[in-house]
Amino acid sequence: MPAVDPSADRPKSLRLWISSHPAPRFVIVGGIAAVVDVATLRLLHGELGVELLIATALAYLVSGIPSFLLNRHWAFVGGADGVVHQQAGRFLLSIGVNLGATLLIVGGLSWLGVYYLLAKVIAIAINAIGNFFAYRHWVFTAR
Repeated sequence: MPAVDPSADRPKSLRLWISSHPAPRFVIVGGIAAVVDVATLRLLHGELGVELLIATALAYLVSGIPSFLLNRHWAFVGGADGVVHQQAGRFLLSIGVNLGATLLIVGGLSWLGVYYLLAKVIAIAINAIGNFFAYRHWVFTAR
């Protein structure tokens, strides 16, 4: 009898986990939004010379568009069943809180000498922890 490879079902199990739980989809969406955010910040501040905190705010707002759409329609399946204007309002409120935190983190760390893009990645990671729970239980509910 041939030996059974326990890893043979791993890709199927991984696909099942990604399709059945919002956490991995949230991480994927967050990664996409983070790339948009960091690239926009790099363009605005690094290339065009826009003041750091203004560029940080604009980059964060630009990344919010794919974040809202992908989280609503893919990461938090069922969220698309909710009332879009209510979800958008809650999302904008969470964006405001996160934007304030992002500006404090990026501004503070940059002031301490941390490279601004590293400071931005740190802010993204810190905000992501609270965002997962806020999005899952408050923003993208199907109420």
